[in-house]
Amino acid sequence: MNEAENSKDSTFSVRRYIGYSVFITASFLLVHALGFRENTSVISGIPTGHKEAFLGLVYVLTYFAFIGLVPILLIAAAILTIWGKLHAARKSTSPEN
Repeated sequence: MNEAENSKDSTFSVRRYIGYSVFITASFLLVHALGFRENTSVISGIPTGHKEAFLGLVYVLTYFAFIGLVPILLIAAAILTIWGKLHAARKSTSPEN
């Protein structure tokens, strides 16, 4: 397997990290636009129905993923990009064995 195929299939892939970030962001924007935020009162102990509790839980999980995972994934993608460029530059300047 060559290096280009390996980078596409790798667990540590810039494209994969950015894709996850876009998916989480789109999910959060969707549940926010649908008004799931109104159902988060269940967190403070206000009794609600099962549907409202579920919608509130979905909103909270997507919110925490949005504010917690998206920045980490984007920073990791930036670090991998920089690392790859430095590695490629070092590899191209090293003498062949």
